[in-house]
Parts: sequence; C-alpha cells; structure tokens
Amino acid sequence: MENTNEEKIDRGAEDEFGGLLSSNLILLRNRLLDILLKQLFTCKEKNIVNVQACEELVRTLGFDWLLMFMEEHIHSSTVTAALLILVVLLSNQSILSRFKEGLSGGGWLDHTDSVLTNKIGTVLGFNVGRSAGGRSTLREINRDACHFPGFPVLQTLLPKHTNVPEIYFMLMALFLQQPITELPDSLQVHFDLDSIWTFIFGVPSSSATVVGSIHNMCTEAAFLLLAMLRSMLNLPWQSEEEGSWLREYPITLMQFFRYLYHNIPDLAHMWHSPDFLCTLAATVFPFNIRPYSEMVSDLDDEASSPTEEFKAFVTDTGMNRSQSEYCNVGNKTYLTNHPAKKYVFDFMRVLIMDNLCMTPASKQTPIIDLLLEASPERSTRTQQKEFQSYILDSVMEQLLAADVLLGEEASLPITTGGSYQVLVNNVFYFTQRVVDKLWQGMFNKESKLVVDFIVQLITQSKRRSQGLSLDSVYHCLNRTILYQLSRPHKTVPQQVTLLDSLRVLTVNRNLVLGPGNHDQEFVACLAHCLINLHTGSSVEGFGLEAEARMTTWHVAVPSENKSDHVQSQDVSEGRQLLLKAVNRVWTELMHSKRQMLEDIFKVSLPVNDRGHVDIATARPALEEPAAKSWQNHLVHEKKCISRGETVAPANQSKLSRVSSGFGLSKLTGSRRSKKESGMNKNNLSAQETFQWMFTHIAVVRDLVAMQYKEHQERQQNALKYVMDEWAGIEYELLRERGLWGPPIGSHLDKFQLDMTEGPCRMRKKMVRNDMFYIHYPYVPDPEPNASTQNQSQVPLMGAMVNIPVQFQFLAVVPSLADSSESVSGQRPNTSVEQGSGLLSTLVGEKSVTQRWERGEISNFQYLMHLNTLAGRSYNDLMQYPVFPWILADFDSEELDLNNPKTFRNLSKPMGAQTDDRLIQYKKRFKDWEDPNGETPAYHYGTHYSSAMIVASYLVRMEPFTQIFLRLQGGHFDLADRMFNSIREAWLSASKHNMADVKELIPEFFYLPEFLLNSNNFDLGSKQNGTKLGDVILPPWAKGDPREFIRVHREALECDYVSAHLHEWIDLIFGYKQQGPPAVEAVNVFHHLFYEGQVDIYNINDPLKETATIGFINNFGQIPKQLFKKPHPPKRVRSKSNGEVPGVPVTLNSSLDKIFFHHLDNLRPSLTPVKELKEPVGQIVCTDKGILAVEQNKVLVPPAWNKTFAWGYADLSCRLSNYESDKAVVVYECLSEWGQILCAICPNPKLVITGGLSTAICVWETGTSKEKAKSLTLKQALLGHTDAVTYLTASSAYHIIVSGSRDRTCIIWDLNKLSFVTQLRGHRAPVSALCINELTGDIVSCAGTYIHVWSINGSPIASANTFTGRSQQILCCCISEMNEWDTQNVIVTGHSDGVVRFWRIEFLQVPETPAPEPVEPPDVPDCCGEIEGRDAPEDDSSESEGEETSLSQDPKPLNSQPSSTVHRPKPRTGASWSVDSSSDDSRRWSDTLSIDEKDGFVFVNYSEGQIRAGIPSQPHLQPHSAPSHGPVPQPLQPSTMEARSYNKLKPGYRWERQLVFRSKLTMHTAFDRKDNAHPAEITSLAISKDHSKILVGDSSGRVFSWSVSDQPGRSTADHWVKDEQVDSCSGCTVRFSLTERRHHCRNCGQVFCQKCSRFQSEIKRLKISSPVRVCQNCYYNLQHERGSEESPRN
Repeated sequence: MENTNEEKIDRGAEDEFGGLLSSNLILLRNRLLDILLKQLFTCKEKNIVNVQACEELVRTLGFDWLLMFMEEHIHSSTVTAALLILVVLLSNQSILSRFKEGLSGGGWLDHTDSVLTNKIGTVLGFNVGRSAGGRSTLREINRDACHFPGFPVLQTLLPKHTNVPEIYFMLMALFLQQPITELPDSLQVHFDLDSIWTFIFGVPSSSATVVGSIHNMCTEAAFLLLAMLRSMLNLPWQSEEEGSWLREYPITLMQFFRYLYHNIPDLAHMWHSPDFLCTLAATVFPFNIRPYSEMVSDLDDEASSPTEEFKAFVTDTGMNRSQSEYCNVGNKTYLTNHPAKKYVFDFMRVLIMDNLCMTPASKQTPIIDLLLEASPERSTRTQQKEFQSYILDSVMEQLLAADVLLGEEASLPITTGGSYQVLVNNVFYFTQRVVDKLWQGMFNKESKLVVDFIVQLITQSKRRSQGLSLDSVYHCLNRTILYQLSRPHKTVPQQVTLLDSLRVLTVNRNLVLGPGNHDQEFVACLAHCLINLHTGSSVEGFGLEAEARMTTWHVAVPSENKSDHVQSQDVSEGRQLLLKAVNRVWTELMHSKRQMLEDIFKVSLPVNDRGHVDIATARPALEEPAAKSWQNHLVHEKKCISRGETVAPANQSKLSRVSSGFGLSKLTGSRRSKKESGMNKNNLSAQETFQWMFTHIAVVRDLVAMQYKEHQERQQNALKYVMDEWAGIEYELLRERGLWGPPIGSHLDKFQLDMTEGPCRMRKKMVRNDMFYIHYPYVPDPEPNASTQNQSQVPLMGAMVNIPVQFQFLAVVPSLADSSESVSGQRPNTSVEQGSGLLSTLVGEKSVTQRWERGEISNFQYLMHLNTLAGRSYNDLMQYPVFPWILADFDSEELDLNNPKTFRNLSKPMGAQTDDRLIQYKKRFKDWEDPNGETPAYHYGTHYSSAMIVASYLVRMEPFTQIFLRLQGGHFDLADRMFNSIREAWLSASKHNMADVKELIPEFFYLPEFLLNSNNFDLGSKQNGTKLGDVILPPWAKGDPREFIRVHREALECDYVSAHLHEWIDLIFGYKQQGPPAVEAVNVFHHLFYEGQVDIYNINDPLKETATIGFINNFGQIPKQLFKKPHPPKRVRSKSNGEVPGVPVTLNSSLDKIFFHHLDNLRPSLTPVKELKEPVGQIVCTDKGILAVEQNKVLVPPAWNKTFAWGYADLSCRLSNYESDKAVVVYECLSEWGQILCAICPNPKLVITGGLSTAICVWETGTSKEKAKSLTLKQALLGHTDAVTYLTASSAYHIIVSGSRDRTCIIWDLNKLSFVTQLRGHRAPVSALCINELTGDIVSCAGTYIHVWSINGSPIASANTFTGRSQQILCCCISEMNEWDTQNVIVTGHSDGVVRFWRIEFLQVPETPAPEPVEPPDVPDCCGEIEGRDAPEDDSSESEGEETSLSQDPKPLNSQPSSTVHRPKPRTGASWSVDSSSDDSRRWSDTLSIDEKDGFVFVNYSEGQIRAGIPSQPHLQPHSAPSHGPVPQPLQPSTMEARSYNKLKPGYRWERQLVFRSKLTMHTAFDRKDNAHPAEITSLAISKDHSKILVGDSSGRVFSWSVSDQPGRSTADHWVKDEQVDSCSGCTVRFSLTERRHHCRNCGQVFCQKCSRFQSEIKRLKISSPVRVCQNCYYNLQHERGSEESPRN
C-alpha cells in the first residue's frame, strides 16, 4: 500500500463512491479537516484543548462521522487528519469514556429526514437512492448502527493503514495520554524508538531519562497497535527490501512495548491482563475467513479434506477487506513467518519468565495459561498447536538454559521481588501444563524433549536442595512416558519414535523406576502399556484419541506409494525390534517394581528358570487389572486436559475477538457489562454496521446532492431574479416613452393575446410579444424603395418547415376580478337548474338558468357559464369553450334580425343544416357495421370543437400561431384549407364538407383582433391566386372587424336567438347530447368523443391505448352533460313602441327608463340631489344612494365610506370619513413627489397619484391597523414628460390610463404595473378620461377634442367639439349597457355648462377626405359673429329637429327659409369639419343638420324609427349650387323605398365617427350678456340601471336627469323661470315691468309676445298640439314637416 494522489475505491463500494477521487478533492477534504482541528484548540494557546468545542463537535457530528474517514479506501493523509482530530477529542476523559461505550454518534444524520422518503424526493425533483443500475432504493437511517464502541471499529479500520507512520505516533500518544500539538514530518523523522520517545516525551529513549509516573493511560490504544502489528505480520513481506517499513515497523513496535515494559512500572497491570495477552498472542496468527464454529468443532464435524474446508470459507462473504489480509486456510495453515515474529514470542517469553518468579500460580491465573488459550476465534487447530508448542518449547529452553532450579547458582537470577519457592512451584506447574498439552495433542514437538526437560529439572532440584518435594515433577514424567508408550506405532516412523522412547526410558531407568518415583498408578499403567505393546493388539494406539482432533490430511503418510511387500517387510522388522525393547523395559520394571505390582494387583507373578518374570507368562495375571488401572488413568488425563482448558477465561474478552478482525459486536450505544460476550446475536455485527455506514453515507450524499441542487436552484433563481430585474430596468429605460427610449414605438413591435380574463371571461388585452422575432427570424428589407408594408411584413419562409418550432404555451388564467361572483355575476355555488326544495322556494333563490330565462343575464354570459360548468376553459384547446353558429346570412348588405331566414336552425346540429348532408349522415348511421363490435354507430366522425379548430380560427394571432404550427409540424396548412372567410367557413361547416361540423368559439363575439393578420404572416395563396391575409368578412360588417363583432354579438342577443338558443343548448349540453334523443336529433358522434365512454387505464394493448389517447387529443371531447331534460326557453317580450328591434329585454321594469334611449325626453331634478361647498369632483351611484365629493377628493371603494383627499398646502394627503369629513389618517410621505393633481383608488389597498413630478405613483396601504396609517410606494410609473392631469383605472380589465399635459395618454398594466402602450394625437393637455368596463374602450378628452380608443390603444373615432366659444371638455363618462347597442353614448361635460351626448356611427366619407381645418388659438371671427348675433341659444332639443343621415353627401347645401333670401356659400368641407359659414348657414339643411354654435354633425333616430337619407341625388352634386327659394326641393320618393343608406356610394368608404346626439343645458349655461360666467360641468356619472345621469357643476350642485313620465309636456321644465332676462332674444326690445316673457318651447329662449306668436307641433318632443315657438324654430319645424310629407305623396 503506497500513498498515491488518488484513492482507489474498493469493489464493494464502487457504486457508492464512484471510483476515483482527484487529488484536488483529497486536498480540499484535508484542509477542511485541518480547519476543524484548529477549532478544537483555544485561540491563544494552541496546545490547550477547547473542551466546549470538542463537546460541540461530538454532539454535532458524532464519532461515527470521524471513523468514516479511516476506511480502507481513504487516502492516508485524510486518515491521518481524521485520527488526529479523534486523538485530540479523546484526550478528554469524558469524551473518551463515551467513545469506549459507543455513545454520541449519528449527529451528522440529524437533518436527513428530507431524503428518507421517495415522496419528498419526488416533490423536489430528486431521485433518492438511485443506484447505477437504475433501481430506486428506499434509504433509511439505523440509529443503532451509529452507536457502537469506538475502539473495536478502530481495530478493524486502522490495520488497513499500517504503512502510515503518523498513525503509530498518535496511537502511542493516545496510549500514554500525552498531548499532541503537531505531527512529526514523516519525510524527516524515521519510525524508530528514539523518534517515538522524542515525539511523546520530548526526549529520546537513548538518553536514559527517567520518565515520571503515568497516571492515565488508554489501554485500548495499545490493543490498536497490536492489531496493526498483526496486520503487518500477515502482509507479504518477502518481496520487501531490508529496511522497508513492512520489515522495520513491527520490530519497532515490539521494541516500544519492551521499552515500556522495562521502564514504565505503572503499566505492570496491563501486561498481565487477559485482554492484552490475548491481543498480543493474536498478532502471530494469520487472518482466516473460515467460520469460527468450524475451527473448533469436534472431530465428527471437522472437514474431511482440505477441499471441503476451503469450500466452507470461500462461501462466507465476510466484510469488504483487501485480499492481502486473508491467508487461504488450505494454503497457509501455520503461523506467520514474518521476521518480527521472533520479537513477539521473545516478549511473551519474557512475560512468562518474569511471571514465574513473581506470582504463585495458586493465587491468579498464570500468564502461561492465558497465553496458551489466547488463540483468536477463527484460528485453526494446527495454528493453535504450533503457537502453543512454540511458547512451551521456548520457555523450556529458557528454563533449561538458565538452570533456574539451581537458585543462586542459576545463570538467570531471580527477578526482583520474586522468591525461589514461588519459582519452583511455578516451574513445576509449567511442567504440568506442558504434559497437559502433550496429552491434549497441542504440543507438536517430540515428546522426548519433554522427558529430557523433566529429567533435567529433577536433576537440578536434587542438586539445589534435597528437601524439595518432587512428586509433581515425577508425576509429569510418568504421564509423559505413558503418553509416549500409548502412541500409535503402525507406521515405520511411529515405530521408530516408540523405540526411541523405550530407549530413553531404559537409559533413565534409575530415575523413572528408582525409589524416588513411587507412583503405584504409574507402575500399573506402565505394565499395561508394555503388555499391549508386546501383544501388538493396539497398533493404532491406546491412549486418548488426541490425534483424532486433527483431520487425516494433516498427517503425511510416506509409505502411501510403496508396495505392499515392502511395507509388510518393514513392519515385521520393526516388530522384532519393538519386542526386544519392550522385553528389556519389562525386565527393568520387574527388577525394580515387581513387589509393587504384586501389591497393587494382589497377585503373585510366576518366574522362569532364571528367576525372571516373563511378560508372556505374567500377562494373564496382569492384563485385566492393569487395563482397569489404565482406564482410570485415561479418565484422570481427561480431567487434567479439561482443567487446563478452563484455566483460561471461558469467554475471551471483546478485544481479543476484535483482534481477529471479526469479533466486532455490541454496536448499540447502550451501556453494558464488561462480562458480556462479544458475540451477541441480538446486536449488529461488524458487517452489518459497515453496511449501514455505507447506507448512511449514501443518504448524506443524497442530502448533499439535494442541498447542492437546491443551492443551484437558488443560485439560478437569484441569477434569474437579477437578470429579470436587470432586464426589467433595461426595458424600463429603453422602452417606448422610457427615460432613454424612443418617444414613439416602432411599427415592427409585435403583440400577443394576454391570458388575463376580463368580464364574462373575455380576453381582449394584447401584450408585447418579445419572442416574436425569435420564433420568426426576420431582417427588414434595407432597400430604401421598399414600402412600409413590406418592411413590416413577417413572412414565414419555406425554410420554416425544417426549423424546429420552439413552442411553449403557458395558459395562465387568473381568477375573476371578484372571486365571489362567476362570469354571470352568480355566486359560485349556485346550481344550474332551480332547486326543488322548499327552502330554496321560500328564500327565492334563483339559478343561473332562471336568471337567463328572465333576461337578467345575456345570452353570451349564459353560454360562457355553461361552458365553464361543463369543464370547458381556455386552458385546454381540446376542451375550449364552444359557441354556436347563429347566422346563415353572410351575403346581405344589411342584416335583418327580424327575418328568421337570417339565422341558422338552432334546433339542429351543424350536420343537419342542409337536407343533402342530413340524408347522408342518417344513411351512415343506419348502415354502420363494426365487425369487432367495439364502435357503436354514429353520425359524425369528426367533432365540432378541437384543438386544431381553435388554432385554425386564431391562427393570425399569437400565441395561437405557434400552437397551430406545433400541431401542423412547423408549417402552415395549405392555403385552401386555412380559415380565410366567414362565409366560406359557414358553408363548409353547414353544407359542403362532410367532415366539417365545427361550431364557433367565444372570440367570434368579442375579439376583433383575431380577424386581422396584423403580424403579416405569409399564409400562402389559394389555387385561384388569392393571397391570404385578413379574414374576409360578410358585407354587413362593412369590412370592419369591430363592426362584425358588434353585429355578430347583437345577433346573438336578438329576440330570435334568445327564443331558440335553448334548442342548441339541448344539443350540446342537454338531453339531446346522448341516448335516443341524440339519435332522433341526428346528433350522435363517435363514442370516443363522449366523457366516460372509454377507460384508457384499463386498455391492455399499448398501441390501442396510444391510438385512443391520440384520437381524443386530436378530435376533442363532448362537453359534460348538464341537463337531463329539455331546457326551458327564454322569455322574450314582444316589441313595443320605442324599442329598437333586435335589442333584448334586460330590465323589464326600467326598459323605457334607459336614458340614452330617450335623450330627447330627459328632465332634471327640480332641486340638486347633492350640494357641495366646492366644485364637484366625483359622483358615485350606489345601491343606497348618490355620493359626491369635491374636487381633489376621491371615494375609496368598495364601501365608499372614506375619501382620499389631496391638494393641501403642505403637500400632504388625508384619509377621511365621508360622512363627517374628519381626517382619519394624514399621509406626509407623498410630499417628496411634489404637488398632486389627480388621484384614484382602484381598490381599497391601492392609491394611485399623479402630479407635477410627471411620475405616476402607486401606493399600497397596510393591512394591519398600524400599517394602515402609512402608504408604501409600490411602484413609480415613468413615461410622461409633463404634469399628469388625469387618472382612471379599470378593475375589470386591470389597466390604468393616465393623461398628461404632454398631450399623450399611457395605458399601464394594473397587475404588473408596467407600460403597455400610449395614446397619441391629442391637440391639448388631456383633461378627462374614462374606461368602458364592458368593452374596455377608452375615451380621452383634450381641449375641445374627444377621442375613442380600443383597450389595446387602437384609435376608433375622434371629433372636435369646438363651436366658437370657450367650452373645453372637463369630464366625460360612457354608458355601459348592452355593449352591442349602437345607441350607447359618450357623455362629455363642458366648461360652457353644457352636457353633450355622442354616439359612434358608421358614415360614408370620401376616399380622400378633406384636410381638417387648423383652428387658430383665438376664436375665429365668423364664430364670434355667430355668437354675437341673435342665434338660438343652447338647448337640448333644437339640434334634434332634423332627422338626417351622415351617410349622405358630406357636402350639403344650407338654406334659410325666411322672407329675405340669402345666397348661401357652397360647403366644401366634410361633415366632420367646423362650421365656419356665414349667416346663410344658420339654418338646417335638408340633408345635414349643423349645430350653429357647436359646429358638429349629429344624427337623430327618434320614436324608434331609423330614417335614411338618399344614397345618391343626381340633382345635388357635391359642388353644385343649391336651388333658391324659401323651401328646399323635396326629397325624391324613390329614396325611401329601402334602407339604402347602408349601400356604399362609389368613391366613398365606411368610417366610424363620433356623431353628436344631443345635449343637456341648465339656465346657468345660457350664453347671455348678463351671465358671462356659467357654471362649468365638472363631474358626470351614470346610475347602474342607466335610468339616470348625474351632472355635477362648479357650483357644487349635482342634478339628476331622468326620462320624463309624460313625453312632450315636460319640455318646458328644461327652462325654469328667469326674471333676470330684460330683453327679447329676437328683436332685442327691452321688456316692460308688466310685459310677459315667453319661452320658445323648442329652443327655450325668452322672447316677447310678437316674436313668439308662432305655434307649431314638435314631433321630436312628442308634442302633437301646436305650442308657442319663436320665428326661427317655426320655419325649421315647418321645413321638417314638409320634408316628411313629400315622400308620402
């Protein structure tokens, strides 16, 4: 074993440790251990151990953690570092005792619970315990395996590192309990006795310095040294050079022990301890891996051959040890032959010799006995025999050489403190033990050596003193002789040995048979032996069967290969010699002991003629009694043998067991008695402990791997967070309107649909698509002559087919804005159908279906709710919400929603819309046959909703383009099969294609963006050459996707669809979905489309399972069946006067009270409903009443009981109670952002402010009471370059819109608090904003301009409300009822005190519109002239008098029916231009009505009639002069035959424009000389039921306008009595005190009696009887009346 830079992991642990470790890793590990070591010493004194740090380390990590660094495969430097830490720890006696007892282990496993179960590992994405083979194993921790005695484990581990000299130094220091400051340098210090002594005591051993007494010592460390010695003695040393560590280290170790023995008297008790002697004896034994039970078994259980014995131990797996440690029992059956073995035996001999002089054998067990029985557990009998024989022989030689029994004359003096008598007794006892081993068969030397030894002892005893009792020695001599004679003598060598024994007996006859040996039993047994030898009957021997303890293969049989003849010849010769020798000994016996024999056996022996007793003649008399004596002797010998075996401890100590390498036991951490056996079946073995140790390492490795993975994830998350933050900062700096960004965005910016859902689960918001140019790499054409369209187009090139599409579609669908309500405003737990219980009846609970029946929710809401309940959502394209085709007319110029032919048959599925297809589907169902019987009959093999259908509908809009490409394999489909035309899609699904029965998706009713190819994808060209682009819309959509969506939604909500929608619900969600009703309705689909029809988990065939899943994935699934019985129809009211056809009934009680349906018949409250001290800033309509606050205040939702106020001199803000106006909290943290000009509270937790700082600050209020007193800045939104003047927010669509003096608006995302887009084009600072909560449309007002935008910032319409006088727009609001209703209005409040209503209409405009005139900053002269003249004053009705259409020629002619004819100037401006005509243009035109003061176009549809003008008039050319006369020419009768205004005239195009609808005025708004400062309109609000409109002015008054109960009679209520008017508005004559003032019932101005003498009906105000009007109004009304009567004629 040599030190290398890499560790080779042993084979059993390769999977656990992965093979080799790099030197860098080893160096890192060692440095960490060195750091840990330094923590154990105090900072000031490095040689003083910090006990507290040691205790902490032991508790935190445990001893078992340190011991793992000493395993065989660990690098030696690591082993040294770990052992040094352990030695320092064990210098504390408390820690040392815990280490011995096996306490304080397993601390390093305290935090491994997270990896002990596969569940946690699976959650963390970490496969716990997966081995190299891929098998997943469940780890567990065995705490018992962490608590084991430390030294036994060290005795197993450290012998694997015998080549590391530092280990010896540390163990010796630990043994002697000497402190260690630093280790010697192994490269400079040699491992010799002087180096050891210098390291431990600071002085070399050769200095003869006396070492002081050692009070504490760790004997277990000595056992560790002996264990390492044994390991070295059993290594292959023959190939090592002289002076190598393997040859020198064992000798140095023995010198160390010899030196200690002779110089440290405090260690005396250790040398005599059984544990030390057993461990010392074990050092010369080789390591055997044969089971111990086989080693010491009886003769019958012994292996009969070397082969069988070898098989016995090779099948035992043992622990993971290096192969060099083991010596094959079959190949090496003897002790080690290492040169250092001599030093070990010498040391044992010294111990024995000293013990013979010191301690009487009777007082304690002699060392000789302990050593003789100190063989390791797994040693063989042969090894034990050799070991015992070696010890006995060496001691005998020593005793004979020293002549110990001579006393003072002996060459070896008696040890100090000893006595001669003790020595003699111990020597005699030793002699007895030698004979015992001889009889036991454990002395493999020649028995004559024992005889010679005893004879010399007797001789020495007789020389020293005659008074010694030699009976015990004679007894030993007698037993030896008898043993020799009873041996087998079958073979020639055995016969030679027996002859030699007889010869020795003859030579020593005087001693053996002399008078000194008077043992009668010996004489009797000797006679028995001689008789048996003479007769030759016991050739196999007749002594104890000691030889039987050895297997037959231990004895060599040299004559095995000889011939039988030679063998018999040798035996016969040997027999003759044996008989001679026996006879000679018999003669000597008879000569010396004849009398004794006769006395013993009570017989008289016959003599021959020579006077001798012949053995043959004496045999009959002596054989039987002698045999009995022999048997008694054998019994006595057995007792002696058993007595000798029990001399040694019956149970060897634990340490001696460990010294064999296999006795590790009692590994639990509990305290135990020292008497307990080392082999306890109830405790873990060494092998099990090490196996658990490897398992624990695996667990910790898994834990570290998991922690490392978590660390990496944290690092990645932190990096991702930093990168995202940096990207966010970079984006904020460089984005559009950013600090360093461009003021205007690029036309190459791309957008995708945001997954955030709005009202009724509609998804309308578009967000920037940063991945667009990654998915579609494109470089704009750099050529200068390239058109803008080509530059912005993003074609999908042919190479796209081969480019893998990186698709990742995350369907993030946030919850609804209000979690307490569903898409239909219903509680989430409300049932679909009405409950039949009594409780629900009494409470009046209504189901969603009942609410729909009663018209409380729209058809769209109800269908979306049913889809949600049926499990259809945007998250799964296979189960996308399904909506019906509702129209069949895609060819008409105008939809007639009263004509049933306009609609599809909702009672039939798409496959049954035409008779031809219906017949074919029925035939398919009837003729269906399945040979396997697995597929039942069906009508349709395709589905009406699938992932491909949804993706094909939405293919023009991201991210659905990517989804489509993914489904199509990376390229678009053939152009002829792409979704390109609404009409073609309808015809394909209803008529032409047998494989197409698809329905629609919700986007067809709310999302116009999906119909446009705004990304300019190259979708290909059809076979006829048509290039695919935007979706082709039906004619009635006027080529506008927004109009298509509106009309389509209007059709969904119309009376016909409402009356028949339940039939379609029956087909999709109801009882006609399955079963016989489905067959009858021709509505049966393939069985795999239905829920629960197939259990894919029980399909055994993998191919069939894959095919089934693929079928379902590709073709979609039928919704969950919600109704088991016919669905009730919706209650649709019949049409009544005033109702607009096609508009469903929503609120029966308030239908006629909707204010924007009766703009001509609104009246104000007689008194203000609210009066404030300052101008009104906000009005809120709640269920409990009307709330209003002043400017610079805003109400906080949803309770509206608190107000947030700003505008104080100290720049603070305050939260106050609404009722008391008492400040609850004062916020001063906002002052650093400068003066606040506007603020909103979108929810109770957020406050958004804007002001002079140009930043929009989003503040968050605390939830707790303490934090509620402060505002925390959540985000500052930067983008404006001037002060922010107005803010508004939409909680439904989660957006914020800000307006600024920089004449722009910016849309912000309320959730992400990020920039979305900007609204440009305002001509003045933005003064008012509002958002439509239903559609998301945004209205912005700047100066006199009003703009309408979509939620995504696309302009819809705009208008200039300039009329020539100062009337800036100060506030605005929008009606939010039935978003498809064209009568919805936008309401603006102006600085002139007028409230104006606007409506978005489609108008026909020239292809090249006239440029809009630039308005000068000052009021133009013409307007001033108009103001100064006797023009009619503002009112709410005069602009409604003419019912004309803006779809007519926008260049009309104005005429004035009066007595004086004026020549009017031709109009060259379009309908949207400002009226700048002269006095001739003060009258209403026959085709257009121009508000003479406001200068805008308006259209009026009163009394529910939709009037149309003339699409083309040949006699009225755009630039021709009109006819002169008081009355214009009547309209042609043919112009009223049809609704022809929808037909587009040549040279014109459709354009959506804002059209003036009506206005509301109060007397304070009249533009009179005596009222130069009218009350401005500062706030507007609309009630929830849209029955009232609330108007707040700068005087602090709030008026409520509502529909009059008596149309036509309440018009005068618009103008209250005004005593301040002093002159007639017509003739300007001053009124006298008694003169009556008359109001014109049409315009409301005050006239004298002469000027108001005219009377006329006012149909517009539904006044059928003549009433008083002024002259101008009279002529206008007569002209209107004539225009109406002319077509009738």
